[in-house]
Amino acid sequence: MISRQTLRRVDGLETEELPSGETVVLHPETGVAVVLNPMGGVVWALCDGRRSAGEIADFICRNVEGADGAKARDDVDALARQLKERGLVEESETCGPRSSTP
Repeated sequence: MISRQTLRRVDGLETEELPSGETVVLHPETGVAVVLNPMGGVVWALCDGRRSAGEIADFICRNVEGADGAKARDDVDALARQLKERGLVEESETCGPRSSTP
C-alpha cells in the first residue's frame, strides 16, 4: 500500500543527470549508487519532503501524457521502497504543504 508520509532525499547525496536522461544518485558515505531512468529521475526530484508517494504518483498522472493511475502508484511506491531500503530517501511523520509543481 502506498504511504501517505512525505518522502525526502537524505542529505549529503551526490546526483548527476546523464545526457541519456538517466539520473545517477550516490551516497558517498555508504557507497550505495543507483541509476534511475528518466521517470525515476522525475520521482527523485519530487522527493523533496513536501509530497507523499501518492502525491508524487498523482503529479505524474496529471503531467505525463498517457500515465495510468494504478500503474503510476504501484511504480512510485516500489521505487520509494527501494530508495528507502538503500538509505537514499526517508519518510517524515507529517505531510508538508501540498504542491503541484516540482
